[in-house]
Amino acid sequence: AVIPDDDPAADWTAGGPYLCAPGVYRIPLPLPQDGLRAVNVYAVPDGDGWTLIDSGWALAESRDLLAAALDRLGAGLGDVRRFLVTHIHRDHYTQAVALRREF
Repeated sequence: AVIPDDDPAADWTAGGPYLCAPGVYRIPLPLPQDGLRAVNVYAVPDGDGWTLIDSGWALAESRDLLAAALDRLGAGLGDVRRFLVTHIHRDHYTQAVALRREF
């Protein structure tokens, strides 16, 4: 599947993934009850799987969208080997905790 480049004119909250730099994919995930509407998660292949920079909020909708985006990249949730969390807000780390427990 062709992964589109980020388009500054597009709705930045629309499901991804989007190629935003060589080997770096942006995956917007929903932020319910927040004016921002989405948080960006970045996926980077790292040889033995994928590293995610931030993870999104641990919500069923967010998990499903992340799984769909990784599927477009030829991967699954179980292929995520590590998370790099930029800061401790629930929309940046709680899905990492849930996925770590599951996988």
